[in-house]
Amino acid sequence: MDICEDMEKVKGAYIFYVFNTLTDRHITLALNSIADQQFDIDTFDFIVYNNSNTFDTQDIVNRAIEICGNKFRYTIKYVGAYPQTNRTLDDVNHQINTITGYDFYFCHKADFVLNIGTINNILKTNSLFEDPYFFGLSKFDLREYVFDEEINELLSMEFDEIISTGFAADLTGDVDPSLNEYHRYIGYRGWDGTLHFYNDQARKVLELDSYIQPYTIEHHQKNKGVLWHYGVKHLLALHVFHELPGGRNADKDMVGHRF
Repeated sequence: MDICEDMEKVKGAYIFYVFNTLTDRHITLALNSIADQQFDIDTFDFIVYNNSNTFDTQDIVNRAIEICGNKFRYTIKYVGAYPQTNRTLDDVNHQINTITGYDFYFCHKADFVLNIGTINNILKTNSLFEDPYFFGLSKFDLREYVFDEEINELLSMEFDEIISTGFAADLTGDVDPSLNEYHRYIGYRGWDGTLHFYNDQARKVLELDSYIQPYTIEHHQKNKGVLWHYGVKHLLALHVFHELPGGRNADKDMVGHRF
């Protein structure tokens, strides 16, 4: 059976994850980046998971319907009780445990915008594996002075094209101390961890105590049989800066250097 036929039979959950410290700009950018995607799947439910006291969930649902149109079967509010937490890991574990009944699940944390083609690439990747899997997207952190017009230009570019601008660094692991304000797009072949997709076979066995630590990956690979993969360049998103309560560490809390 070819990929297109597989995709038509897939039932997916698109988890749009909203939390405190975001602004209306982040949600608008994220939804617009979804609207610009071209993909075809028979059943794709858009689930608004809004663990914040900043935004009204029904308003996000309405905006998603208005901006994204008929790209999804329907748009719904998450109906469960949210955990009392400021940790993304707690929310993601809660999603894994309570959002069920689908073939695969994609978590779109709303401080990210998706590069054109990303959702279609996810669907094609999803159709290639029957065993349990957990995939994390590649990403670029954008500094605070990268604004909407520039972001929209980047969305049509592939990983290597963004690197070739000269304003990005191709990094894996810790931030290179040589980075400066010239590097507007802090590029990683790794991933944020909070932007990911997994199938239902994996959902039933996932025990997330981190997203990317070797002990987490090794545990799931050896003991749970989960294919764990991240840093695939054509699965790409941009991370839009937002403030954090209490700041970040010293090198991320200096105005002009923050990302």
